Amino acid sequence: MSTSRFIDAPVITDVRPRRALPGSDIMISGRHFSERAAAYFGKIPLTIVTRSPTALLVRLPIEARGLDPIWVEELATRVRSEQQLGIVPPPVITALSQAFGKPGIEITL
Repeated sequence: MSTSRFIDAPVITDVRPRRALPGSDIMISGRHFSERAAAYFGKIPLTIVTRSPTALLVRLPIEARGLDPIWVEELATRVRSEQQLGIVPPPVITALSQAFGKPGIEITL
């Protein structure tokens, strides 16, 4: 008599926040996340900070840009989030009102 063990495919139920800065942490909620689960922003691999069977806390890489779904891959099964994650571009300083000043001086960025 032989017994087979079936592994349930992962399910993504939510991704929070929906918009984030590069380098931010994102919570992926769902079911059937195992120790083998991997996560992606589009095609970019995400670092898994913590995991449980129902949640993955992942970190976006600094180079993440654009709007893409989150993917979770478990063995040969790959599932995507219904929601897309939007990357908010980091702020860029384009000018200073003064390049130098005494301590306490007000400078406009």
